[in-house]
Amino acid sequence: MNDSEGQILIPVEYWNGRNSLELEYPWIVPEAIQTLHYFTQPHHEVLEYGAGGSTLFFARRAKHVTSIENSSEWAAKVTAAAGQKGLNNISMYVAPTTEDCPDLTGRLFDIALIDCCEVDRRTALRVALGLLRPGSIVVIDNYDAVYCQGIEEILAGYPNKHNFDDLHWNLCGKGTKVVYT
Repeated sequence: MNDSEGQILIPVEYWNGRNSLELEYPWIVPEAIQTLHYFTQPHHEVLEYGAGGSTLFFARRAKHVTSIENSSEWAAKVTAAAGQKGLNNISMYVAPTTEDCPDLTGRLFDIALIDCCEVDRRTALRVALGLLRPGSIVVIDNYDAVYCQGIEEILAGYPNKHNFDDLHWNLCGKGTKVVYT
């Protein structure tokens, strides 16, 4: 939902995470959603590891979304929701493990969102950084969680970073990190 000034309005039920498809928002810290709302342009190509409300969010704002999801059932649900909403600019790949991810060599993206379950987030981050155009952003949700250990070393050469921390994300890893390339 947008207000009259184009800001994102986050409804109360957003926090439970069960309505991400209906709300068409990534399930990340609201301030990071606002950043993505203003950053995303109609010509942008988006890469996401982990499908959901983010897929629909980007499909409404960007040229194309390449989504890599570990669950075939969830991928089918997201694809069906996109179809019902007339969003046909999504390529959905099912990859239960890192080894199953598609080869995206030669593709370039403007935004990468890493919010996946089974695909190793460190590997996803390394791949995404190699596929981003200059001036792009990469977003890592739950950046301080156990399964994200080691990402700070990967991001050492990127000085322009912002952490959006929120108490609602403390159990999963503080919040969402946005890195400008």
